[in-house]
Amino acid sequence: MCIRDRLSHHEEIQHMNITLEERLKEIEYLNISLEERIEEIEEANFKIADLASELEDQNTTLERAVERLSALYKMGLATNSIMDMNRLLDLLIRKTMETVGAHYGYILLLNKEDWSLTLAGSHGIPDLVGKEGQSIPIKPGGVSHWSIVNREALLIQDVENTKEFNKTSLLGFDRKSVLCAPLIIKDEIVGTITMSNKLDDTPFNNSDLELLTTIAAQASVAFNNSQLYEEQQKTYLSTVHALVSAIEASDTYTRGHSERVTRYSLALAKHMGLDNEALTRLEQAAILHDIGKIGIDIYLLHKQEKLTDDDFAKLMEHPEIGDRILEPISFLGDIRKIILQHHERFDGQGYPRQLKEDEIMLEARILSVADTYDAMTSNRPYRAALSHEATIQEIRDHSGTQFDPVVAKNFIEMSEDQSFKQDLISSKT
Repeated sequence: MCIRDRLSHHEEIQHMNITLEERLKEIEYLNISLEERIEEIEEANFKIADLASELEDQNTTLERAVERLSALYKMGLATNSIMDMNRLLDLLIRKTMETVGAHYGYILLLNKEDWSLTLAGSHGIPDLVGKEGQSIPIKPGGVSHWSIVNREALLIQDVENTKEFNKTSLLGFDRKSVLCAPLIIKDEIVGTITMSNKLDDTPFNNSDLELLTTIAAQASVAFNNSQLYEEQQKTYLSTVHALVSAIEASDTYTRGHSERVTRYSLALAKHMGLDNEALTRLEQAAILHDIGKIGIDIYLLHKQEKLTDDDFAKLMEHPEIGDRILEPISFLGDIRKIILQHHERFDGQGYPRQLKEDEIMLEARILSVADTYDAMTSNRPYRAALSHEATIQEIRDHSGTQFDPVVAKNFIEMSEDQSFKQDLISSKT
């Protein structure tokens, strides 16, 4: 190879080396740029992950808020539709415990005369079952005391970290975290609602406190409505009861009949294990069961001669007359049914609808036996009273026809108890 060719080749190699170095520098620059982009992408991924986590937390919070608002709405509908005080208090406690996730819940009502609290209802505290109505002193160290004195809702996240409050409640359990809010009606404190110890062992928070405060406000309105409704019921019943008493007072033969029938009916119902709601219905029905006799000619009620078929037909109208008299009083719906049915027979041969067996309300079947016992052991213008023994035998003989056999059996069993038998007999003297 000639010198010229060598020089040309050498220059070409140098040129290629320079080009290669430039390409390497470009590659190195690209690598640096790529690393920067990768870092940017990683940083963006971290931000996206953080945003996703934050969004998930917000969604969880939102879902929880929606759940609580829904619970408040449903509770408001339920409490506004319940007028019975015991059912109302029970619902308030249970639903509030579910909403805030509490282990214990109870409502205390304030007695201003002796500065004490009465347990109106509770859930989650086994030792308190059936102890509603017990009195609790208001003392420093109690959460209700603080809430009543300060007229504010109270949040204690950890009782262990406070010196002001007792760790052990007067209701007999250890407190960890507590919520308590006053129940206020027309600017007057009537009691408190308290939730204690979260089910998941975490402390209650401000969100729980706000929720309980809202529930307490709802509860106060519902509580006031229930009180007004009960007062209205008592006024109506007192008025109607006075009419019944007036009817009986005019007749020496029936004086005290409704009171005795009420006492017998309740004793029999308790012996059979009926619940409190049934006992309340039965008590009111027993007191009012003869209200329909207002529409019966007083001559017929006092007639001393033997009653004719026409007389009996007119007397048999009194359950329907009583139903019509009480019809305007809306809350007496089931009570009216008991009154209307108390002369129906188990075999379907009674009046006014010829109902039979389970078509007749249980309370009416109980009232039928109690009413019959008192009627048969009382003097009437047209006949003398039967003895206790003879009347019990009549009930036994007509078990399964006139009377529900289960009810008749229970009344006979109850009448064999010497103390109750003596009460039955002495009440007639």
